[in-house]
Amino acid sequence: MIKKYKIIVFVCFIAIIFNMVAKIYLVNEQSKKISILQKVVAVARSGSYLDPDKKPAHHIFTEQDDINKIIRKIPGEFLLTEFAAEIMALIDKNHLFVEDSLIFKPEKIKQPDLLKYNTNIIVTGSYIQIKKLISDIQNLPGLSFFNSPSLIRTKDNQNKVKLNVELSVFFKSEAA
Repeated sequence: MIKKYKIIVFVCFIAIIFNMVAKIYLVNEQSKKISILQKVVAVARSGSYLDPDKKPAHHIFTEQDDINKIIRKIPGEFLLTEFAAEIMALIDKNHLFVEDSLIFKPEKIKQPDLLKYNTNIIVTGSYIQIKKLISDIQNLPGLSFFNSPSLIRTKDNQNKVKLNVELSVFFKSEAA
């Protein structure tokens, strides 16, 4: 009988030692990591890293280098009417209903050698059709940005959604 108690006491002693070792190595290390992450979040929330006068030491490229890389990817030749026709062809190809006509409005930007055109696209169709349209537009030549997109399920047909998005397209000007 006493031998059984010795075994139980020994197993409990081993379990206590194992728990202490696990707390020291696992829990304390996690507490240290959590403390470090909380400090990082506090710095991010304070916004001190967003100070424009402070450049990070590891920042290799300047803003102008980034702009030049983007400009090199923008095609030089383009006709706005052909580009608009391609978008309409993509809308037709994906069997989407267009609510309004596409009107491209020029916008002045700081880069003198770039042209920017904006249009609002409102189409209705299935989610898959709209997803395919966005993919097709992104594959067109030129640099395209989708601003403030919204998808809304139509009231009359639960399988249809309505996409409302502003498309901004960049091209090089002829003088560049």
